Amino acid sequence: MDSALVLYSSGLIAAVLVSLTLACFAFFRSDVPGAAAFLFGNLAAAVYALGSMFEIVSPTLERVMSSLTLEYFGIATVGPLWMLTLWCAVGGVRRISPGSLAALFLVPGLIILLVATNQYHHLFYSSVSIRFRGPFTVPVLGKGPFYMVNLVYMNLCLFLGTLSALRQGLKSPPALRKPFLFLFFAALVPWGGMFVYQSGLSPWGLDTAPFGLSLSGILLSLALFRFKLFDLTPLVADQVFEDMREGVLVLDAKDRVAGFNPAMLRICPDLSIHLIGQSVHELEARFPDFSPLWRLDGDPPEDLVIERDGIRTVYQVEKSALRERRRGAQGRILMFADITQRVELSRQLALMAGTDELTGLANRRYFLERFRQEAERQRRYGGKLSVVMVDLDRFKAVNDVFGHEAGDAVLRLAAKVWLGCLRDCDLLARYGGEEFIFLLPETTVPDARILSERLRSSLEAQTLEWNGRALRATASFGLAGVESPVEADIDDLLSRADHAMYKAKEAGRNRVELG
Repeated sequence: MDSALVLYSSGLIAAVLVSLTLACFAFFRSDVPGAAAFLFGNLAAAVYALGSMFEIVSPTLERVMSSLTLEYFGIATVGPLWMLTLWCAVGGVRRISPGSLAALFLVPGLIILLVATNQYHHLFYSSVSIRFRGPFTVPVLGKGPFYMVNLVYMNLCLFLGTLSALRQGLKSPPALRKPFLFLFFAALVPWGGMFVYQSGLSPWGLDTAPFGLSLSGILLSLALFRFKLFDLTPLVADQVFEDMREGVLVLDAKDRVAGFNPAMLRICPDLSIHLIGQSVHELEARFPDFSPLWRLDGDPPEDLVIERDGIRTVYQVEKSALRERRRGAQGRILMFADITQRVELSRQLALMAGTDELTGLANRRYFLERFRQEAERQRRYGGKLSVVMVDLDRFKAVNDVFGHEAGDAVLRLAAKVWLGCLRDCDLLARYGGEEFIFLLPETTVPDARILSERLRSSLEAQTLEWNGRALRATASFGLAGVESPVEADIDDLLSRADHAMYKAKEAGRNRVELG
């Protein structure tokens, strides 16, 4: 057997095997956009190469026509299939409607029918003969009108697919441009094979297009399955909505910025499309407010606080995985919801829950919570802690004689006078009724006694004008404190301060007693 025939036939067999291998690979990666069209496009390329191999060894015209009919199952369909592959990859399209597919393959179906029945109408080939050039059988074909229709249609499909890859590559950010341009150059390869054949530059006039299709298939497979950024194209398109109020930041499987929506720019104005493709770890210096989010080995913090131009904004950050059916998680979505108003409302509600409505002081519940914290701190680190319990003297008589409104005014007066005597770290609370209580961190018992005397005398010196009459109020103080960590027992301190207060009342009121 002639060595040229062996070499050319081996090349066509290799092209068949390459196309079938790529089709099998696409079958197992059907989750990638364009994989289905790529699978059938490689099957078409394999059929084309197989028909070409039969053609060059056909001894008769009838066998040549049978081989050509087989070839055109590939030639007529490979153009639209290659176009679909590019469109799906560029646009992230996973499914094409049956109506669109039927319209797209109407011309290929007609071409296959015309080639198979050419002997009856000669609309595709105006004439057919064969020549033997070296060891090869080479058909000599007259080009009928539908031959030109097929040529134009196939090249139009290839052009539109190639143009879509070029346009997407040029308008994409730099980090995403490389795979799209790679896709563009891969789409140009089939034209190289066709140009060599149509211009008569191929040896012995043999069809070189099958080799161009196989090489193009290899390059397209690299663009489709090797570059991970393509895998995220439909996921970003499906899940990041332009009109969402929440900010959305999309990361790929390699922790690179894959996309974000316009609302994200309101949260972080310094973001730009030029940052797409960069690792989030490279952004820490530029976006310090977001640094807790870049620790991607765990869940992000529940709330993210950003302060900008003196304005404090709180965002709730929710993380969800981008998953693909076959390969699992392929990235993640971080969604930022502005909860500033909700947080402020919660803070106000918590403040109201811990505030006495009449006096504006802390209430008993808040005091006990703060007391436990201070007692725990004192037990752990040592230090001094004092508690002063106070009861207004003869308060019931004020209510009975002057009315409850007068009693309320006395309570507010006492709170106002005593607040002016305290440090920022001290706490005054209304404990219940006419009882008040002071929490004095880092205060010894002697110092607390001095303060209690000042509180007592300050209230005694006040006069409240009520309906033309002067009201004066006094109070009895009970003091207890600890200076050793082992003594910091809440119940014991409260009990001692309470007993000391009643001791002051029994001793004549308007005085300070130690418990």
